[in-house]
Amino acid sequence: MTACFHYDLSIPTRVIFGTDQIKNISNVVTEDNLSIITTPGFSKRGLTKQIVNLLRGKNILIVDSIESNPTLEFLEIIAQKVSAGNPSAILAIGGGSALDSGKVIAKCVSAPEGWSLAEHFREGVPIHSRSPLPLYTIPTTSGTGAEVTPFATVWDAKNNKKYSLTTPDMFPTVAIVDPLLTLGMPEELTISTGLDAISQALESIWNKSCNSITLAWAISSLQLSLPSLALTISDPDNIELRCNMSQASLLAGMAISHTRTALAHSMSYPLTSHYGLPHGIACSFMLPALIDFNKNVDHFPLKHTANALGYQNIDQLKDEIVKLLKEINLKIYFRKYIDDFNKTMIHIPDMITPNRSGNNIRDAGIDDISTILTNTITRYNYL
Repeated sequence: MTACFHYDLSIPTRVIFGTDQIKNISNVVTEDNLSIITTPGFSKRGLTKQIVNLLRGKNILIVDSIESNPTLEFLEIIAQKVSAGNPSAILAIGGGSALDSGKVIAKCVSAPEGWSLAEHFREGVPIHSRSPLPLYTIPTTSGTGAEVTPFATVWDAKNNKKYSLTTPDMFPTVAIVDPLLTLGMPEELTISTGLDAISQALESIWNKSCNSITLAWAISSLQLSLPSLALTISDPDNIELRCNMSQASLLAGMAISHTRTALAHSMSYPLTSHYGLPHGIACSFMLPALIDFNKNVDHFPLKHTANALGYQNIDQLKDEIVKLLKEINLKIYFRKYIDDFNKTMIHIPDMITPNRSGNNIRDAGIDDISTILTNTITRYNYL
């Protein structure tokens, strides 16, 4: 059985993948006046200095204060600081938060005078049409896929909301994916980002915008991530496993850059906003129940995925994901942030974000989300 999809794809980001590819960065970055957007940890480990040394001769402003889930107000302050240096390009180095921050800053710096990120999100002021600065993304985690997507997450701590800044011109210019940079990731971060890659791949499959290209990327991603994540936890210095996870992240990112994510991500946002539950855990703990929810309306992609991964049916794929969630001890990391699962039920009304939940192949309402959460805790023994 085959399926005929309609699609209209653009893949503008140049991708450079491989171990030690960061050493060739001076041959890739052509601009002379740069701003590096990164995290305190990246600088403490000496990696920011390493990048600066590789880019010797260029004028570089370092902003290494990016934390997880950066807020709207914080990003506006950083954008003003970067803009004062009149950069010609942005280098974003780190995990999803750093890469998303780089996208936001690249767009804000190019904005006309008077345009405000806060007014855009809170008051509905249209996003400006000017192209962002050239953006180079260098991921140091393997899961978000942010190095190749055209959208960036912005958190509103004041209103406990999550926004997405998105325009077609926000695709990064170049992504340099060097798996060596993921060595040394803490276990929880490896788990969370790895689960994010798995969730994104699955979300692009049970998606109204799924097509044959994104489906191929998602299946290839899962072929790498599903057998590699647990092994990476037990053997964190294994560069082959880290390569697998970096490629899985990249492929899942390419898939969602065209389909966007769906119901799992929509359900995750209030749990991250209210409890600090890491994004990858927040959007993956309900995956088996979501497979149950979606499988009866999925006429091709999910069944094809299960078969391509070597399973006879969708339930066998679901069982493999349940097995993985048990093997990586998801319960420990989930309960670290949410000690009582019933707390998730409080936020059901906020778990429907139309521009995410609306992408799901099966429409979901409040009662459906309640059932998905209930089934998560009653049918499976991993939380």
